[in-house]
Amino acid sequence: MPQKKSSSLLFEQEPGAPVKNGRDTDAGAHTMLLEEFSPKPGMKVLDIRSGLGNTVLAIAEKAKPRGRNVGVDLSENAITKPQGKARREGLDGVTEFRLGDA
Repeated sequence: MPQKKSSSLLFEQEPGAPVKNGRDTDAGAHTMLLEEFSPKPGMKVLDIRSGLGNTVLAIAEKAKPRGRNVGVDLSENAITKPQGKARREGLDGVTEFRLGDA
């Protein structure tokens, strides 16, 4: 039986650290992560400290229809807002947002 291929990418940046391209930290980190990660259909992704879910939603758009993308955050607001956005964008079948501390 063939083994499933698994990979991980850890992207960590000091809070408030400048981004080389001059963008703010969150937007720059989001762009760099998507470029490095190259999301593909069927991918399963866990985003810890997912914030407002922009990265999870961007990956879900490329990973649909079989992918699974989960965002975890400490803030209830950071869970409810992206859940609504996922529904509006038709991504609620491939995304999940959970309240938690990882």
